[in-house]
Amino acid sequence: MKSEINILVSSLGGGGAEKVAINLANNLDKRVSLISLTGVKDYSLDLLNKNVKLIIYNQKKIRYSILEYFNYLIKNKPKYILSIGRDTNLVLGIICPFLNYKPKLIFREESTIERMKDYVPKEKIIYKLLNKFLPFVLRIIISYLYSKSSLIIANSRDTYLDIKHFLLFKKPSVKVIHNPVLPFKFNYEDTKNSTDIWMKDKSLKVILGVGRLCQSKRFDVLLRAFRIVHEEKKNTRLIICGQGIEEENLKKLSNELRISNQVSFKGFCSNPYPYFKSADIFCLSSDYEGFGNVLIEAMAFGTKVVTTNCKGVPRSVLEGNQYVDFAPKNDHKKLAESILKSFYLPSPSPFLRMEAKKYFSDIIAQNYLNEILRA
Repeated sequence: MKSEINILVSSLGGGGAEKVAINLANNLDKRVSLISLTGVKDYSLDLLNKNVKLIIYNQKKIRYSILEYFNYLIKNKPKYILSIGRDTNLVLGIICPFLNYKPKLIFREESTIERMKDYVPKEKIIYKLLNKFLPFVLRIIISYLYSKSSLIIANSRDTYLDIKHFLLFKKPSVKVIHNPVLPFKFNYEDTKNSTDIWMKDKSLKVILGVGRLCQSKRFDVLLRAFRIVHEEKKNTRLIICGQGIEEENLKKLSNELRISNQVSFKGFCSNPYPYFKSADIFCLSSDYEGFGNVLIEAMAFGTKVVTTNCKGVPRSVLEGNQYVDFAPKNDHKKLAESILKSFYLPSPSPFLRMEAKKYFSDIIAQNYLNEILRA
């Protein structure tokens, strides 16, 4: 058995989990292999250190690469396997009983259990029974597969509480370690200002939203809130960075709200840092989060933050912070009030940048390594 750490991800597609995987791989003081069960999508692998061994199974679906990864484990026998998300946690829970050795499995839980609702079909009448029974069936399956792990790392206090409550039988140890959000030696001054025409116009106030365009991120709420904001402050604009299944619906909504000329959908942005640096306010409108990396990234540039009071956000940093305003979930009127209020707050730059330093990758990676070696 090799004293090596496998970091396992479902894909390298530019999402939060993939950024966590790369930041950890670059900073763990051990022999590390970063393994992706599906092909690279949008992520720039230029961020990966050359001393990290990269293995990519160029498949469209995770299930097509399971046998390849199983054979890899049989041959290479890494001692530690750090799984970055729920999909790969379940894969490992399935295949590890069939291995010819016993690796130490460390599962990272990246989101509160509310996300399980996304897996429950809702569209057709024939799924009514599934809607009723599937959540409990999933709970039994996940509880069994997670019992195979030596340690579960939760990325927030809310995720920790949810997973502790969710697991039904043999419960591994669960620890809270926040996400490694910022690259080692991150310096906001190294990032250039955005070249976006709105952000270059000093007469405009720009609100920024960043994330997958999916139901749980509630960009529809942000659009409705922005209409109220724009009615009061005509010099406001909204920029949304991200892609997803809700994109067309959101563009349609912006037309219906008659704000399409004041809203810009930028699509997937491999490097949103210039937008964070140049925005006047960053707004997170989610119903729930795993951790909310984008909140830390906004803080790292000293940008004012408005967020819904949802599960998963890093409360230890945000609560009691005069430069961060909370609004109730799914309440566009209250969200608009918080945004308008934030325009009149003083610049928070130095204080927020200092708080964000707690999430440097080298600091978080050391916490991971300590727990991995104790598992």
